[in-house]
Amino acid sequence: MKKLLLPLVIGAVCVSTSAFAKTGPYVGADLGLASVSGAHNTPLTFGIKGGYLFQTSDRAAFGPEIGYTDLLADASKRGTDNSIDQINLLGVAKFNLDQQWSLIGKAGMSYVTNDYDPGPRKTNWQPIISAGGQYALNQNIALNAAWTHTFGDGGFGPNSNTNSMDLFTVGATYTF
Repeated sequence: MKKLLLPLVIGAVCVSTSAFAKTGPYVGADLGLASVSGAHNTPLTFGIKGGYLFQTSDRAAFGPEIGYTDLLADASKRGTDNSIDQINLLGVAKFNLDQQWSLIGKAGMSYVTNDYDPGPRKTNWQPIISAGGQYALNQNIALNAAWTHTFGDGGFGPNSNTNSMDLFTVGATYTF
């Protein structure tokens, strides 16, 4: 019996996950907290995204993603408010650990708008990276959690070009 158990366990571990690692077009939404460089508060953030994943192996998929992120409250410091939103253009890499769990990495550029009150409105292209995990509830619906970092000059206020920002989000994704 023990001689049969080991090959069965090895075979089960090596089984392809491609039937569960659905690829193709997807949409999603995220909600979380933002940590903005120099700000004294931690505003809520909301984002939507859409993309397409191309399967490259039984466990890996890659593709493009476009998204929009908005801070639901202004980041604030000493009487200066900063309304921040961004449009993200990302490359996505997804690695399936098993039938339900996946690791996801993203990198790209973000078009960031900083609207200071009082002060000017500034826009810049900034690098952005993200790392997270995903749990598939079924073939189409998955829950995800991620950390995202938008690079900036680290300052806050009208004399700053773009704030650095960290997002900690949870959300859901639907794959068609």
